[in-house]
Amino acid sequence: MNDRNLDYKWILNSLLNEKPQGILKQDSNKFKLHYNHPTKKGYDLIIIIAIINSPENIIKVTTYEQNVKRRLRKNG
Repeated sequence: MNDRNLDYKWILNSLLNEKPQGILKQDSNKFKLHYNHPTKKGYDLIIIIAIINSPENIIKVTTYEQNVKRRLRKNG
C-alpha cells in the first residue's frame, strides 16, 4: 500500500487514530476522507474508502496529497 509514495503508517494511523478534517460522500458506498498531512504543512492526506456490505468490510480505494486550500472555502 504505497500509493503515490505515501507511507502506509500515515494512512493506517490516520484511519485508526486521527479525526478527519472533512468527509465527503462520493457514492452510495464511497467516501473521501480529509486528514491533516502528517509531515507537510498546508496539505491534506486524502483517503478514499469504500464500504462493502457492512462497516466491517472497508477497502482503501486510493490515497493522495492535496493542498488544504481545496478543502477550505472563504465565506461570502
